[in-house]
Amino acid sequence: MHPATIGLFQIQRELGRGGMGVVYLATDTRLDRQVAIKALPADLAADHDRLARFQREAKVLASLNHPNVGGIYGLEQADGHQYLVLEYIEGETLADRLSHGPVPVDEALTLARQIAEALEAAHEKGIIHRDLKPGNVMVTPDGVVKVLDFGLARTAEGSPSSTNAALNADSPTVTSPARHSPTIPGAIMGTAGYMSPEQARGKPVDKRSDIFSFGCVLYEMLTGVGPFPGETVTDSLGAILHREPNWSLLPPSTPRRVRELLTNCLAKDRKNRLHDIADARLEIERAVAGHEWTSAAAPVFGRKQSWLVLGGVGLVAVMLAGASGWLLASKLTRPAPQASAQSFHLSTATPAKPELRNVVGIGPDASFVVYSAWTDPQADSVKPQGVLVARRLDGDETKIIEGTEGAMDAALSPDGRWLAFVAAKDRTQSKFNLKKIALDNGRPSGTPETLCELPPGGAPSLCWSSDREIVMALQWNETILAVSAAGGEPRVVLREERTKDLDSWGDVRPLVEGRSILASRWSLVGQTVKERTEIIDLASGKRTPLLQNAGGTRFAPGGYLIARRNTNSLIAARFDLGTLQIIGEPVTIWNGSRIDNFLVSRSGTLAMTTASGDISGRKLARIDEQGQPQAIAAPSRPYGGMISVSPDGGRVAVNLDPADSSELPTDLWVYDLTRRTFSRIPTQGPSFECAWSNDGQRIAYSTVGKDGFSIWERRPDGSGEPVKMYASESPQIFLVPSSWSPDGKVLAFMRADMSTNATDVWMLEQEAGTTKWVAKPYLDSPANEQNLAFSPDGKWVRFTSDEAGGRFELYVQRFTGAGSGAQDAKAGRVQIPSGGNGSGWLSPDGKELRYLDPDDQMMSVQVQTEPTFSASLPKLLYSVKNLKTKARTIAPDGRLRV
Repeated sequence: MHPATIGLFQIQRELGRGGMGVVYLATDTRLDRQVAIKALPADLAADHDRLARFQREAKVLASLNHPNVGGIYGLEQADGHQYLVLEYIEGETLADRLSHGPVPVDEALTLARQIAEALEAAHEKGIIHRDLKPGNVMVTPDGVVKVLDFGLARTAEGSPSSTNAALNADSPTVTSPARHSPTIPGAIMGTAGYMSPEQARGKPVDKRSDIFSFGCVLYEMLTGVGPFPGETVTDSLGAILHREPNWSLLPPSTPRRVRELLTNCLAKDRKNRLHDIADARLEIERAVAGHEWTSAAAPVFGRKQSWLVLGGVGLVAVMLAGASGWLLASKLTRPAPQASAQSFHLSTATPAKPELRNVVGIGPDASFVVYSAWTDPQADSVKPQGVLVARRLDGDETKIIEGTEGAMDAALSPDGRWLAFVAAKDRTQSKFNLKKIALDNGRPSGTPETLCELPPGGAPSLCWSSDREIVMALQWNETILAVSAAGGEPRVVLREERTKDLDSWGDVRPLVEGRSILASRWSLVGQTVKERTEIIDLASGKRTPLLQNAGGTRFAPGGYLIARRNTNSLIAARFDLGTLQIIGEPVTIWNGSRIDNFLVSRSGTLAMTTASGDISGRKLARIDEQGQPQAIAAPSRPYGGMISVSPDGGRVAVNLDPADSSELPTDLWVYDLTRRTFSRIPTQGPSFECAWSNDGQRIAYSTVGKDGFSIWERRPDGSGEPVKMYASESPQIFLVPSSWSPDGKVLAFMRADMSTNATDVWMLEQEAGTTKWVAKPYLDSPANEQNLAFSPDGKWVRFTSDEAGGRFELYVQRFTGAGSGAQDAKAGRVQIPSGGNGSGWLSPDGKELRYLDPDDQMMSVQVQTEPTFSASLPKLLYSVKNLKTKARTIAPDGRLRV
């Protein structure tokens, strides 16, 4: 409970709390204005010497009247407690702003200039902040910076502080024992990751410590991450003292002056550091005024939400903003021989609705773009989600292209008059059709027409090799096909026997019209996906190696190749079409967020989609019986697409997405909900799915390596040696463990053939008296079956199948043995009304079945298992359609975990 009043101030609500006290929103009844009231910590109020010194310094701070400083109105006492009366500022902290990713360069410099002005005013009065960080910088809706917590700073004449801190990884602020701290504990010592080396060592500080912190904040605004990251306070302090920032993370458009400024601000020896924050402000103003927005050797790309000239040449670009990333475009022109860089305009950001997924086409004159979008980003993966959207760049016209629901890859014809796309024939996504639809100046015209049905081989990548022919690469059966734009049977351009290695085709793009294409090839090296580019002759199928460690390659006007490298960089290289040779060394033209896709039009305009960068803030939660998420006391981590809850509900197995999107998730992590600890389970390669044994003593998981997929088991605490249970005979056979039998003698798993998109359920059974596991098919009919789970008593299994008209439905049948699937099916299986998507749960007493239906509604069915299985009509419990989740599972208690 907060107090109703503090002196003459009427308390409205609590704004926040931390090591520095509790902050309330209050009304000043004398002046009829809103203020922020901070209740000072008890240890400060109880120490008369410290309180007296703080009161003296507060008077000095009260004289600091500056538009970029959060004001201090007074120091009040009421009922024996001390309170600071502060200016109430509406807006968001810079920390909140950075939670959405890095700040565009020009905006970052505007904010940094205001921060520098605030520090400059403070330093002129001998006031040192000592805890400058994004959380202490407020940005109003008008873009005005307010630096906060100057009231917790010290004057330059104050006693030096010590930072012999108790290193608490749960708190961003390092605190000092009271006997060493001349002021209040908490932010007065600084925050790990932002404090200067002298602060980290407990040495006296001066204004140069604030300059170091200023450099940290500016670096984070530009990159989206701090210059000295670490999982614990100790890690961050060690980075501050012994490591340099990763300068390669700075956007290519960062001005030279700003790069030099950061180097000078972040010098570890303060004698070599910038001595005055006013010099930093001047450098920023000169960089902005001089328009130094160039990179070392090539075009620059960036984000902006208003017109801005970034150089002497006026070239046009457009950007669409979407929840999954950004779509950017820039005009590429061949640089003059003496030019070392190019620049361009950026136009107003426009929301992309429905949610942006990927750019698939840009008009030959760059007057429009076509992008794919999610119609329902949270829907089950077997539901058609994709749709194609046409967007005019010369206006505000955005239109969904009717008839493209469920679209996978798509490509625009060279003349911009036709859009070809691949769409699944049904909900199972096991068969695909190639279609096309006419466009009139970027606007849909007519209805889609089917050109052909594609052979099995996974969802293909496609391009127009000319206005008359479409080329497709089938990822999993080593085949490249071509089909007439008028329709008909596809012809084989290239077909090869699959090797044992996990290697496959990526996307394809035209090179010489009607004669050759650029094809990406990817392979798994360790846990990293590596791309390379080859030239494919469309007449002979001849393969010519072109680029290593680069994919998605496009041929741009003027004789250039543009390619993606390491998922977050674009490189450009001169290219001789006659000799098919690269001239000189490639240069980097973009380095930033992950690049999902990019295209180059005939007019030389490049468009690309980039994904949002920060994945570290994902959280685990459970869904209550009203469908509302309830947070689990687990730290924020980059949780991946797998969640598996132990049978007793006390542990959660997860995988973590790597920061580098070219890498795959590796290792499993088990979080103990009671002990609140994470344990790492080393795996034999990238790991995706796992299943707990009924006694919680074993965990089975799948991994992928150079030779393909395998299933392993080991103890969930990571002890003991892992045991390989089964390995696929081909890299294109995907394995997913799904459920252990209650006695632990049988493990069900899904076996998916990625060359045909067929899925079946197999089982591993341990031979009596041995440690050997034998694989047996259980459900391997012409239909697709998956997601099998045993009932608590082991007498029944539930699974999904598309045997009824190509739609996955939920079924239950009696279980008599690992190899008895056909026999069990003949004995009778029961379809659960209203279908399901595989996320199911049967209560321990066998009387209730829960599942998520295709509309993401949690349904409950009352069941009877003896003497035969029967089920009631389903009852709606709640909906989770609007939950934004990375993964979800139904826990043993019947509740959803996300």
